[in-house]
Amino acid sequence: MGTAQRPFHERVKRITREHERIRENGGTPKLNKDGLVVMRGRRGGLKLSLRPAVYVLAALFLFKCFLVYYLGDAAYAAKLSGLDRENPVELIGAFVMQIDPATRFIVDAAHGVFG
Repeated sequence: MGTAQRPFHERVKRITREHERIRENGGTPKLNKDGLVVMRGRRGGLKLSLRPAVYVLAALFLFKCFLVYYLGDAAYAAKLSGLDRENPVELIGAFVMQIDPATRFIVDAAHGVFG
């Protein structure tokens, strides 16, 4: 019986070594729908999340709303008109920082709340 079980024990050792190798590289055991536990390796590649980008864009948008509220429309427009239209970075900045309908709505709401 010892010789009959030899291939089985060799297979178990091979599978165990493979699972250890996967676990060392960041893999974890996962439970399939049929109840079988399988080792899944860590997915390669770069994992990027949109959440930080959305937070940064929202913070910049709120900062723009704050500037319009704090400076007032005339002073804010004067600051934007003072940007150099020859410089492409300032040209893009002037386009992004112009007062859009969403900014206008938030600034008007802030004037209604804060006076």
